[in-house]
Amino acid sequence: MQRNYDIDWLRTLIVITIIHFHAFIIFNQNPEAIMYVKDMTNVLAFNNIGGVLDRFNMATLFLLSGITIYYSLQSRSIKAFLSERFKKLLLPFLTGSILLNPIMTYFWSMNQGDSESFTEHYIGFFTKNVGGLDGLNGGYTPAHLWFVLYLFIFSLMGLPFFLWLKSNKSERIRNSLAVFFFKPVVLCLLAVPYCFIYLIEILNEKNPIAYFYLILIGCIFATDARYIKALNRDKWIYLALSVFMFILFFRYKNSDIESTFGIYSFAFIEKLLKIIPAYALIGLFNCYINKNSRFLKYLSTACYPIYVIHMVILTAIGFNVIKFNLSPVFKFFIIVIASYSFCFLIYELLRRSRYIGILFGIQRKKTKTNTTILENIV
Repeated sequence: MQRNYDIDWLRTLIVITIIHFHAFIIFNQNPEAIMYVKDMTNVLAFNNIGGVLDRFNMATLFLLSGITIYYSLQSRSIKAFLSERFKKLLLPFLTGSILLNPIMTYFWSMNQGDSESFTEHYIGFFTKNVGGLDGLNGGYTPAHLWFVLYLFIFSLMGLPFFLWLKSNKSERIRNSLAVFFFKPVVLCLLAVPYCFIYLIEILNEKNPIAYFYLILIGCIFATDARYIKALNRDKWIYLALSVFMFILFFRYKNSDIESTFGIYSFAFIEKLLKIIPAYALIGLFNCYINKNSRFLKYLSTACYPIYVIHMVILTAIGFNVIKFNLSPVFKFFIIVIASYSFCFLIYELLRRSRYIGILFGIQRKKTKTNTTILENIV
């Protein structure tokens, strides 16, 4: 097994650019687009770019996380694996939920004109009815850390399957699956069950069953090199399919679809756009961006703690910048540049603090030669 730098690059870039994605939402007046500060202006271009990213960014991360869970178990005992999951997932989740998320919802309450003190708001954060878990009523919300919580729960739930998959007992099945799915574009079949899972209505777009399915698929991908080779071979087909479906998606997104067939067809395309673009990205990165560098090493280590802290920084900066009498484009670039600057600055401070850094997912690991796992992937 060789280290998959393409997976490192893809995972890192998606996590880092999540700052752009959340900054776009500041200028989206759709109430279903949750952000804890909102400008008064609705920018259609930002909405469309954010809509594209929203389709596949989290699905891709869950696929990659499934791949790296399998790699992680190749070199760790069960005890070491669970210990790493607790330290890198559960601990940052608790830290963010207790220390960071109440600050974000406090900015939301101030933006709505509420006059309660931060102490009152902080108490209410843990005592109010959670409602829709979005925090917009001042109650508890996991906010962006729902991704971290899901990964932790899925790591525990799927452990029996992961262990069976890496055992000799599954070798025949693994080989049969790899032979079948290596055929051109046959991996599309794995996207079909994913679409139907959403008929079970749980937490809307954050359906935990759907994301757990992606973890399992990612883990299967890691069992045989033929899966990645198939994605590499068919990458342009998946990219063309993605572009075609995005054209249909935006054409019918805001139109009035009256027929039952039309409604279900649109929903099917909407869910396919979570997986097919992920296939294209994995294939493209495997083909063209698969080299190590000092820049990758730094970003790969930094991106996870930055993911944990970025939302509160973005919210604080956005809360002040939207008050400026500037065009939305200038506001956006100020928010993004300032957010990146403060995120990396705070990360540098955290990584120099041995004990505080651990609370935000910064793990100090001994240098290993000829490593075969992706140490920094969650």
